[in-house]
Amino acid sequence: MDVRRAFVFFREDGGWPGKALVGMLLYGIPAAIWSRFGFEGSGSDPASSVDALDLLWSGVPTVLALLATGGYQMRVTRRVAERRDVPLPAWDVVGDLVIDGLRLIGVTAGWLVAVGVVVGCPALAVVVATAAASEGRAPDWPDLGGGGWLVPPLLNALGSTAFGIILAAAVGRAAIARSVRAGLDVAGTLRTVRDRFGAHLAASAIVAGFGFATSVVSAFPPVSLFADGWGWVPLTGASAAASLYACVVTGHLYGQLYVLSHGEAVVARLGARPLWMGGSTA
Repeated sequence: MDVRRAFVFFREDGGWPGKALVGMLLYGIPAAIWSRFGFEGSGSDPASSVDALDLLWSGVPTVLALLATGGYQMRVTRRVAERRDVPLPAWDVVGDLVIDGLRLIGVTAGWLVAVGVVVGCPALAVVVATAAASEGRAPDWPDLGGGGWLVPPLLNALGSTAFGIILAAAVGRAAIARSVRAGLDVAGTLRTVRDRFGAHLAASAIVAGFGFATSVVSAFPPVSLFADGWGWVPLTGASAAASLYACVVTGHLYGQLYVLSHGEAVVARLGARPLWMGGSTA
């Protein structure tokens, strides 16, 4: 897996600034709406608070923008795996972007619930057992002692890691097959992970780190920016840029993982090797 290329490949597309601007505008819609509401709603004036009508009209563009940007990540993944990673996909056929965004949400939500149930139920049982044993209400239960409270966070860490690894494979499968069912195919997804476990672990760690960095950029701008009440403007720009970059890098990594896990059969349909596997631009 060529991690470095995932971070820099977009520069080979001469039109990347324009495509990046479109993506930042789309990412900026929900960021601007909610950042602005956050500043207005944080004041002491009741009139400045956000009412139901504000939430209603702002919800539609927010949802559409998030679906479109999620769909763009799927489009990047598909381009890396099935064709070429450059040039970057265009922001066209908005309906397809929205549908791909729905696929991404469906696959993510499905695996989130599955992993949550597998990890959450034992964690909840441990919490209940530990609390009951410590209060002497369940003498027949094993005494987990003080160490019992360490089990839920450990299970949470394990579940989060497993979710990230599985999602890297599931999203790639859904993007290539254009199907939520392919992404939620438990046996197929786990086989994909098994074939390249180390690569999926590395990719999930990079994506998690990117998510943390994006949160930091969005949540901790200089305090001086808020002095005149327009702090949401640079906050929105920084958040949109970081989110778009994370989207493109994540999409590229997931596309690479799909090809690495499924071998040259996918590339053979294209008649050429992708650039990140040593292909040429000819």
